[in-house]
Amino acid sequence: MKKAILCAVAALAISSLLAMTGSVSLGQSGGQGAAPLTVIRAGTLIDGVSETPRKNQFIFVRGERIEKVAEASAAIPSGTRVIDLSSATVLPGLIDAHTHIFLWGEDPKKGGYDANILKAGIALRAARATYAARRALEQGFTTLRDLETEGAGYGDIEIKQAIEEGTIPGPRIFGATRAISTTGASYTP
Repeated sequence: MKKAILCAVAALAISSLLAMTGSVSLGQSGGQGAAPLTVIRAGTLIDGVSETPRKNQFIFVRGERIEKVAEASAAIPSGTRVIDLSSATVLPGLIDAHTHIFLWGEDPKKGGYDANILKAGIALRAARATYAARRALEQGFTTLRDLETEGAGYGDIEIKQAIEEGTIPGPRIFGATRAISTTGASYTP
């Protein structure tokens, strides 16, 4: 249990530190030119490719891209920012492939789904979606696939734009915007 928490904290630390310090923009924007180099010193690395976790690794990150992963004996260029996670387990950012960042209705004491959809104004719902995006990033999710805005039109794309321009912190968002449904289904407009 303690190790699982450490893994989650390490993923959170990487995504949050890099996003908040500007070393890595987790939005979809590209074309950075010569972005600064950051090296993450990982005590244990779960890379999704190796059969077993790798010990004492350096992860070289330039802009939004991992350039290489090397043993901790590799040379680090002078002037490189180093994030020391040598006592943590580091893993790739998580992907949540089914989210609704504009849906705020899990708590029945706050009115549940209906109160969110029928009574909350769009500005309040956008503020809540901003909170949901930041919270996802802090939990280690670097990509969200948002499947419908629950009546908020193209709000998911606008939240995505705010993340890309650096106005708010958040993960990459692939937004579906408005729902498409069959006649007579539960989501028929």
